[in-house]
Amino acid sequence: MPINPTILFSLLGILGILILYPITPRYFPETKKFWITCGLILAHIGLYGLLWLHTHKVATVSLFLTEGGIFLIWDPFALCPEIYRNSVRVVGDILLGLGIIISLSFFTKFPLWLWTIPAVGLLLPYLIPPLHRHVKWILTTSLALMIIYLTIIGSRIYHHFYP
Repeated sequence: MPINPTILFSLLGILGILILYPITPRYFPETKKFWITCGLILAHIGLYGLLWLHTHKVATVSLFLTEGGIFLIWDPFALCPEIYRNSVRVVGDILLGLGIIISLSFFTKFPLWLWTIPAVGLLLPYLIPPLHRHVKWILTTSLALMIIYLTIIGSRIYHHFYP
């Protein structure tokens, strides 16, 4: 008899929370960082599993990317060596930006594919070396396009609450 996915994810989340608070400080003070990380991972697997089953998939992915980006930028347990700190922060910035863009596009019904234009514009001078001499104009155009998109999204949100 297969187990109900809701029960499985609920048990994983509860196990993760139990590892976080009552078990780790009492029984594992020497390896506290490892067990807190395990507890957080299990709790989040349970949480995101429940969200995946019972909410819209885009909202779950957006929340996952946003939280992953914040976790990489903040790095609360200092899991990343200092040598790779800047690279990890760049990946965290990208994940945070993706999560915010996906959630804004989803909730305001703004086309997500339009965000590929400024994203390609931001990457183009670094991927194609001859365009590197025009980097100021290309980045300015991409940022202006992003500001226009955010203005459209902001006006949609404003008109939703104040018609």
